[in-house]
Amino acid sequence: MEANNALESNPFLVRGHSDFQVTRLLNGNIRKLSNSKNMVRLKAQCQKQKNFISNNSVFIVCPVLNEFESPEVYGFEMPFCRGEVAPEYIDRASPFEVRGFIYQLIALLESFIAESELRHIDAEVIWGKSADVREQIRGNVNVSPSVLDLIDQHIAIVKLHSNFELPIGKCHGDLTLSNIIFDDFNDRYFLIDFLDTYIDSPLLDLVKISQETRLLWTSKFMHQTHDSAKYQIVMNVLESEVQKHFSKYKWYKKYQSIFEFQNLIRLLPYASDHLIIEAIVKRLHLLITA
Repeated sequence: MEANNALESNPFLVRGHSDFQVTRLLNGNIRKLSNSKNMVRLKAQCQKQKNFISNNSVFIVCPVLNEFESPEVYGFEMPFCRGEVAPEYIDRASPFEVRGFIYQLIALLESFIAESELRHIDAEVIWGKSADVREQIRGNVNVSPSVLDLIDQHIAIVKLHSNFELPIGKCHGDLTLSNIIFDDFNDRYFLIDFLDTYIDSPLLDLVKISQETRLLWTSKFMHQTHDSAKYQIVMNVLESEVQKHFSKYKWYKKYQSIFEFQNLIRLLPYASDHLIIEAIVKRLHLLITA
């Protein structure tokens, strides 16, 4: 069956950061679509979004409405969650409102920790993941081979540990601000674009927040004009509050830089923008020498 025959006609393309096709249909719903190559990955994301329950009343999981599959494609639909992306929200929000969002985000992450339990994860699981990503990066001609040396240093550091004691149980998987829709009119936020992860640890969400605060991730992908200086200030405040709050956890203080490094290299196999690659590599250098 041809993909076009399996789908409704006249969708509107929505820009995204992944290699999935995201469209807004005439009925208003959002459809995510993958080809056969990425079918397993999108299925896992869909299942995570379907099964995810937020116990924070202001963070709402955008529901999955239906799934569909043919031999060539897999996809699912969800309602269009009306609201703003982070740079738009921050442009007009007052300092009080921004502080309120930061505290709510911290509360959400705390709820993930509360629903997890400390477990020992074999170090080989961690460095094995980094080694897999290293091989994927070798295929990206946009990334300097010198990055592979940094990854080798990172893997050597991970191998100094026999295991990692981490909270395991609940995480979004891709908790950058680009995956939060700000519905300020109703005092709520929609969580979208969940990511299936090799370990479900809140630490993976915390390093995604660092990706946002350190690299200004969502701002970099924003075509519309926005106050980048204000966004930088807010991200500095968010970084400070996260560090101050979560440093009470031994696992955060001990392993945050290792997992931030791993999170950033996982962006490189698919990266093509030289400015973004440069920013990632600069941060990698800082992390490996910290």
